[in-house]
Amino acid sequence: MPTPAVPSKSKAVLVVRRRSKFVKAVVASTRSRGIPSFPGAASARNKSGAVNFQRQEADEANEVDDHGDDSIFQNVECETLLVIQSLVQNPATSISIPFSSNGSRSVYAALPCQLYNALHSQKAAADVVVSRELQQLLHGNRKALVQLSAAGKADADDSVKVLLLAQDYASIARDSTGNETTMEAVEWFIKHLKDWKGGSVIGYDNFRRVHSTDPLLKTCSLDGTLAALSQAQVLMPCRRSIHSSSSSSGQSYQYWLPTWGVVLQAWTKAVKQVLALLKRSHYKERMEQALQQPHCPIPIRLVLDWLVDQGQVERVERASGTMIRLVSNVE
Repeated sequence: MPTPAVPSKSKAVLVVRRRSKFVKAVVASTRSRGIPSFPGAASARNKSGAVNFQRQEADEANEVDDHGDDSIFQNVECETLLVIQSLVQNPATSISIPFSSNGSRSVYAALPCQLYNALHSQKAAADVVVSRELQQLLHGNRKALVQLSAAGKADADDSVKVLLLAQDYASIARDSTGNETTMEAVEWFIKHLKDWKGGSVIGYDNFRRVHSTDPLLKTCSLDGTLAALSQAQVLMPCRRSIHSSSSSSGQSYQYWLPTWGVVLQAWTKAVKQVLALLKRSHYKERMEQALQQPHCPIPIRLVLDWLVDQGQVERVERASGTMIRLVSNVE
C-alpha cells in the first residue's frame, strides 16, 4: 500500500521547526565559539535560492531576538540577517558604537567579511547567497541594514565597512542632540529610511523626490533639512564629483553617526598596531594570541578577519597554534 502524501499543513510545521532549530543553532554557536558556522546553511534554502522575506508563522518571531518595536521597521527574515543578529549579540564578534549622550549604552555592528566566514561551507554557493541577500537588506524596500564606512570612502574596497541593524541606527540617530528642527529632520529621515536607495551613499535627487511628496515642514527647504541632518551628524556630505555642477544636485551623502568617527579612529589605530607588530617580527609573523591588545576597544579578531579579507595577512595553522603572517607584497 503506497505511503499517503504528507498534508501541506504538516509540511508547514516541519518548515517552522527546521527554521527554529537553525535560529537556535546560530545563537548557540555564537555564544560558544564566537563566529558561527553552519554546515548546511547554504543548502537549506530552496533550489532557486530565492529569499523568503515573509514570516510564515507567528511562533517564529519568538525565536528571533527583538531589536526594536518601531512600527516603521517590518519583520524581515533571511539567513544572512540571522547571522548578523547573532554576531551583534556578542561583543567579542562585533564592533561597539556608543550612544553620544550615554557612553555606557552601545549598539553593535558586524563586518561583511564575517558573514562569508560564518557560512564557510559550500563557499561558492554561500558567497552568492550572502551577496544577494546583503543587496536586498541594504537596498530593498524592506531595508533592514545600514552600512557605515569611512568619510569619503563609501565605495572604496580598501576601507572598513560595518553593517548595522536599521533599528539600532535609528536609536543612535534619535539620540543626537540639536534644536527642534534638527530633531524633526532626524525623525523625517528615519521615517523614510526604506526610501533611500544606493546602499552607503544617498544622492541629492533621491532626497528631492522624497521631499517633494513628503516635505519635513512647508517652511523648511530640502537644503535646510539636509543641513540639519548634517549638523546632527546623521549624514556626512560626500565629496562632489569633479564632473558635477556646483549646485546641490551634484551633492551626495553617506550614512553617519555622531560617535562613528571615534570608532573609526580606534579601528585605524588597531590596524596600524597589528601591522607594526608583524613588520617588526624577524619572519613577519606572530602567534595570533601575541597580537591581542588588552585595552583596545576593537576586538583584534575582527581586525585580523578584515586584514585577511583584504589580503594583507594570512592565517597559518601550526602545531603550536594559529600564526598570523604578513603577506609579502604588503609594505
